[in-house]
Amino acid sequence: DVEGRSGVAANADALARRIAALPADDRRFIVVGHSKGAVDALQMLVDHPRIAQRTAALIAVAGALQGSPLADHLDGLYGVTFGAFPFSACSKGEGTPVLDLQRAARTAWWSAHGSGLTVPVYSLVSVPEMTRLAPTLYTSFLALSRISRYNDGMLLAEGQVAPGGAL
Repeated sequence: DVEGRSGVAANADALARRIAALPADDRRFIVVGHSKGAVDALQMLVDHPRIAQRTAALIAVAGALQGSPLADHLDGLYGVTFGAFPFSACSKGEGTPVLDLQRAARTAWWSAHGSGLTVPVYSLVSVPEMTRLAPTLYTSFLALSRISRYNDGMLLAEGQVAPGGAL
């Protein structure tokens, strides 16, 4: 299973194992990834070219494709809170899930892999009104609103689109 508290590389390999275990089928498929799951899926497509050949498209739903300003500042806090907290249904994971979502890390990833990506990436961007936002996201929504009001409390709208894409 893919772990929310694991790094991108580990989750990409876990996704690849799940897809490899599917029954043989010549049809191409579409991969859908939400938030960090879109980043995990991108890494899988780069690391596993056979899976990329079978993939018609990646649909990123509020995907952290270009990272988040929140991740730029929260790695230390994550380590002493969610990263350390023993959730009963979620292992502690491995890797650096917050570091993987920092904007510099995502920019470096796109520089290294973007031109070689053979699968089209489509983005569904999330930009709710504050009145439709979960109360737990109010604080981060307001923090991101200092940069752009077009955010979902975790990601800026423009950060949910692959480089070279358009809103």
